[in-house]
Amino acid sequence: MSNPLSIRFLPFDRTAVPEQAVRLVPESVLAGWRDIDRSAANPRLVVASSVSSAGSGSGDWVAVALVSARPHTSYLKIVDVVGTEAARAAVVEAVVQDAQQAGLAQVKWEGGIGPGFTPLNPPLVSGPGTDSPASGSVRWLTPEVTLSTVPYYGQTTHYTCGAVTALSVLAVLSGPDRRGLDAEREMAFWKEATNHPAVEPVGLGVALARRRPDLDVTIALDFEEPVVLEHLDGAERDWRADLQRASRREAAELGVPIRSERLAIAEVADALAAGTGVLLLISLDLMRGFAVPHWVRCCGLAGPTVVIDDPAVDPAKGESWVDGHLLPITFDELDAMAAYSLDGYRGAVLLSAPAA
Repeated sequence: MSNPLSIRFLPFDRTAVPEQAVRLVPESVLAGWRDIDRSAANPRLVVASSVSSAGSGSGDWVAVALVSARPHTSYLKIVDVVGTEAARAAVVEAVVQDAQQAGLAQVKWEGGIGPGFTPLNPPLVSGPGTDSPASGSVRWLTPEVTLSTVPYYGQTTHYTCGAVTALSVLAVLSGPDRRGLDAEREMAFWKEATNHPAVEPVGLGVALARRRPDLDVTIALDFEEPVVLEHLDGAERDWRADLQRASRREAAELGVPIRSERLAIAEVADALAAGTGVLLLISLDLMRGFAVPHWVRCCGLAGPTVVIDDPAVDPAKGESWVDGHLLPITFDELDAMAAYSLDGYRGAVLLSAPAA
């Protein structure tokens, strides 16, 4: 009979990797642990060690995993797990139990799969973080999961998040045709919607309405003044503000409503449940540590979370497409994120097929 295992969760410091891990983990894997600064993602080691017949831990590590997660989200990610087969399975199950106890919506696994895990569709190779790993999987920890998915596409510039989310939602509403997701079309749509270089809610809604007049488009923006211009003043701000006022006139001409009441996250959830596509403007301050505006596509619900596709991930901080794809965020956390600038305004664009 094999010895029982002791499971421990330990904080991870890439500058002081435990000697037991150094002996157990292949050098090619260990190099990635040491070279990448994951400190913003609460990295931990999950260790399985053998236990003697007397019940005391022998101290011999037989498996170890590195786990992390983007802050203010509802998942854990297994970066790597190494060791004997049985011990690896015990470590993975310990990660799942830890996530369940924390009330998280999912566990993801870069490059791996195990019982209860479902393969993620491979990404379209595009922006940073989409070239590896070649595969990933997810284990949902709530039975109440509804999703509208397309293969993950990462923005290829710092400013085309709005274009990517727009093309992604059009791909969902148009069926399996992927032609709307490539770098050429990404840049072309950005040119239609841009406020130079950011994309603001009214301009994005107008560009979508022009692109797909067969869809019902609603813009939600609870702020009357021009937005996403807080970093500018003088003439640099004025001409972009003029463009936004022109976009409002275009919306009126096209019959695209601009809702001035604040869109509640519960209303986002209701819209998703009804099959409506939702693009949401958020600040990256909580998730990424810098307060810049960013568009995400809300693509589903999982228990008490809204699931998003975030078109930007940061490989320098240990992220990959596995982090950005089908990322669950609780209602309260998303409510805090979707309030940009000192004015705390909320911008969104909702799209649906017309009722029969």
